[in-house]
Amino acid sequence: MASANGIDLIASQSGADIQGTNDLSVGAKSGVMTADQDPQRGPPFKLTFWRQTSALRFRAEVGPVNRDYVTISMPFDFERQFVDRFAFKAARHRLECTGVDGPRTGSATTYAPIPRACPIPGGV
Repeated sequence: MASANGIDLIASQSGADIQGTNDLSVGAKSGVMTADQDPQRGPPFKLTFWRQTSALRFRAEVGPVNRDYVTISMPFDFERQFVDRFAFKAARHRLECTGVDGPRTGSATTYAPIPRACPIPGGV
């Protein structure tokens, strides 16, 4: 799966979202992530989604991996007419590309008060 309705994996060897150091599910073929430096060397991955009552549940699997990752992120770029809030089992979350980036406390919020500073291709 190359992209699941705006959900992708980014695995970084440096911890930064800098082109040239990441393995991506965007543009992946046959369940193998693409590598910025060499599209043929990314690790296998699998994203699985299912609905449970009013929640969208997911599982992300990556590997085996022959290099060390500092971070693996799973950005959610949903269109607002489909998703208006998020919730999960954690005490905090992090905002990125909003103009007010950084850690936040809490495990749930609506998207309405979160500014969108970065362009999202195909986003609304």
